[in-house]
Amino acid sequence: MTLLDTDSDLRKTEKIVQHAKGAGALIAVDSNSRSSLWHDIITNERGRNLEEFLLSQQLYILNEESLQTTFRSTRGASNIDITITNGRLLSTGTDWEISDQESCSDHSVIRYVIGQQKPTSCLSKNNDAARYKVNKVGKQKFQENLIRLTEQKLFKNQNLNELAEMDNTLSIRVTQQPDADKLVDKFYEVLEEACRSSFQTTRALQLKTARRTVPWWSEELTTMRKWLNALRRRFQRTKDDELRTQCRAQYTEAKTNYASKIRKAKSLSWREYCNMTTYINPRNEAYRLAAGKRKSTTNNTKEAGWDIYRGPPNDTQAHAGSLCS
Repeated sequence: MTLLDTDSDLRKTEKIVQHAKGAGALIAVDSNSRSSLWHDIITNERGRNLEEFLLSQQLYILNEESLQTTFRSTRGASNIDITITNGRLLSTGTDWEISDQESCSDHSVIRYVIGQQKPTSCLSKNNDAARYKVNKVGKQKFQENLIRLTEQKLFKNQNLNELAEMDNTLSIRVTQQPDADKLVDKFYEVLEEACRSSFQTTRALQLKTARRTVPWWSEELTTMRKWLNALRRRFQRTKDDELRTQCRAQYTEAKTNYASKIRKAKSLSWREYCNMTTYINPRNEAYRLAAGKRKSTTNNTKEAGWDIYRGPPNDTQAHAGSLCS
């Protein structure tokens, strides 16, 4: 969707947030506004207005800093495409990135993962970190091991037997030591060793997200996309003005051909889908889809990308309509 700083657009977004109250909400938006909050180099008036609106609605930005920009045209580049979420989905939105894959548009392809829990503990620095089974007996062991290991590795056996005394000494060292990061890393190692020697461990399960293919995709399109991405990188990295003009012309021509090839592949795939009819059973896939008798869990049209396709060709649309009449 496109979100301008008009009152009507903001009210529509507010209604979406209210409708999703108690559930997760994610809004991918071309905001037409710039702000350092979503890692743009400037903040304009629209950006400030949108910042205030997001703050008032308790919404969050998933955008992360990147060398790429979400929007690039002949007039310049900026980060105006933002991914907004509420608190319910904030902890499960990960791996946000701007892809260098060709999008056939001025806007870049943005990828992110929804449903994979972010590490919330300081003991989980990565997805492969161990998780600990905590119980009453383990807690007692952890306290004893923490005191012992802290005294051995951080205080060199200075006989500090109380946690409060150790905490005060550590806080003083953090404020006085020029490189506090090293002290924090050492204390993290102590925590990890205390946990390993006190609790049973279990390896966290990784959620794997498999990419779904579309039936209209082909090896030829894969080759064209790779070549187009190469031309795009060459154009962006060329500094010489004359050579840059030539690279830009090659990239633009290849981009046009690539977009045309995708449209033809989608159209051909849709025609083949609608023509899955036999004389024995005229009520084919197109008939069941148009009549609402197709289960959404196995909807091949959605897998094929028809949920974002602007519409089938007129002849296939008429063909599907005649089957339902």
